[in-house]
Amino acid sequence: MRVVWIHINAMLFFRKLENQLESTQKELTDTKLNNAKLTTQLDYSVESSKVLEKNVTAYKQEIAALRTKAEQYSNLVAKVSITVKSSITSIN
Repeated sequence: MRVVWIHINAMLFFRKLENQLESTQKELTDTKLNNAKLTTQLDYSVESSKVLEKNVTAYKQEIAALRTKAEQYSNLVAKVSITVKSSITSIN
């Protein structure tokens, strides 16, 4: 009778261990899937960040070029204005 009881306890113990092992394996699988998902999201975010940085650099260069052109046009307008005023003064 004692041997049967020990055998039943051993079977229950091993069944419990099997359940824990299955649970742990499922948790590991879920963790690996989540890790893969997060890794993919991180890779995408890094690539998006690189694209945005390149865009910012390009926009800064474009802004600098536009400021230069605006300054050139402003100088041209000032020169034309002086020329027009001089012409009007010489006519009068």
